[in-house]
Amino acid sequence: MEKSKKIGHIIIYATATSWIFQAVSAISGLIVLPLVVAYLGKTEYGIWTLVIQTINFLAMSDMGVSNALGRFVARSRGLNDKDAMSKLYSTTIAFLLLSGLFIALITILLTPWVGDILGIEKTYYKVTEIVFIITGLSLALQSPFKLSVGVLTGHQLYGPHGIGKILGSVLNLLGVLILYSINMIELIPLAIMNAISILISQIVLVVVSWRITGPWSLDPRKISLKLMIDILSLGGSTLVFTLSNLIYRSGLIIAVGRILGVQAAGVYGVVLTLISHIYPLISSFSTPFTTLASEWQARDRLQDLRNISNIVMRSIFTLSSCVAAGLFIYGEPILRLLFSSGNWSPLDFHKAGNMLFIMGLGMTLGLPQIVSVKALQGIGKHWQVSYGSLAISILSLIIGISIMNTDLDIYGAAWGWSLFWGLQGILFPAMTSRYLSLSLWEMLIKTYLPGIGVGLFVLSIAWFFDNWLVASNLLNLLIGIGICSFVGGMAVLIISGYNSILWNRIINWLS
Repeated sequence: MEKSKKIGHIIIYATATSWIFQAVSAISGLIVLPLVVAYLGKTEYGIWTLVIQTINFLAMSDMGVSNALGRFVARSRGLNDKDAMSKLYSTTIAFLLLSGLFIALITILLTPWVGDILGIEKTYYKVTEIVFIITGLSLALQSPFKLSVGVLTGHQLYGPHGIGKILGSVLNLLGVLILYSINMIELIPLAIMNAISILISQIVLVVVSWRITGPWSLDPRKISLKLMIDILSLGGSTLVFTLSNLIYRSGLIIAVGRILGVQAAGVYGVVLTLISHIYPLISSFSTPFTTLASEWQARDRLQDLRNISNIVMRSIFTLSSCVAAGLFIYGEPILRLLFSSGNWSPLDFHKAGNMLFIMGLGMTLGLPQIVSVKALQGIGKHWQVSYGSLAISILSLIIGISIMNTDLDIYGAAWGWSLFWGLQGILFPAMTSRYLSLSLWEMLIKTYLPGIGVGLFVLSIAWFFDNWLVASNLLNLLIGIGICSFVGGMAVLIISGYNSILWNRIINWLS
């Protein structure tokens, strides 16, 4: 009983912290995004999106070390090895400093060619180069500060972990509002403001992390090459996993810019940004699973992991189904209200609304498997997860580009993006069943069957109220979304609290 309470406390604490960040981020995004899109227009917002997604590839130069650090910290804590912890900090800090220097060098070398690489019009070459070098050098300065995230997650400290993210969102919002007040929402001021807000938030997070988990520092005598190789082994798999995410995410945006033009990339970038604000609220349930799985494995508690995984995956899929149903009905009206002051055509709104639903549907199918991914990474099956994810991402990119070259044009990016998530819903349940001895039938039935029922129910409610209260103004839209959210929330609570005997009977019958 005490173990269950502790596990539940960790998951709820991590989820609540992530929700606070995501809520702040979503509110900030819903204010910032319409302002930025309205002032920049489709072309310049497309440039901004393409530069940011290109810079994301440079972030991989840390070789996944910052992400892998959390698992090593959790393992050292599980073994109560303070000397290993000290070596871990010194080795990681040294590597991240070198990574920052590498990012700065690559940024400087690529800057003269970035406009041509991204297929941007020559008239925008200079501003693109300036934005690229500002953003790239900012990323280089951030590199050593990434240590704090791994340290905090390794200690299961998800409250302080969220401080940097929340502060970054708040500073970004304040910065955009300041630029708006002085009528300077332009690419270069926007890049400078974004760089400053991120750096300040990262510095604050390092200070908070050091005060809570320190003292720790860079001690050259404790830098261990062997430990670095071990970290890179795990970090390398994390890097492959990160690369797979960049291929389907950033790769598709760059492909849109090259094939369909910068304006199309701007429209697609808006849809991607909105999706990125919506679904992380749901995936927050999976936040602690990597470090928890690593710690539980060290303490021989994998049965706890198997028990809790089904519960969390079911909750994620049920919530995702409700959101997908809402996007099907209200996606386009939301876009029309948010970006009515922009230079979007009716066709832009129609395409963006359809893409929002297509991408939402894909995430609904694959989102529960984030739990599987994190659990598998935590127990040491990180390479299997990384290679599987990489194969899926390459396939998704190829199919997305192929569709883009047909009459479906920009929908190809949405279908490619959605395919990445949908295929995860096929691959990772099988891997989880194999490596965690978690019944595939039980996982599929307990995870997906309740969510499908709830999603269809919410869809019918949303369709009814949309026909009764047409979402032509903000009030009607809020009423419709509010009712659907209430109905969906109640359905989730009922499903979550339903007697598990029914599901056990279904499993036994199918077996």
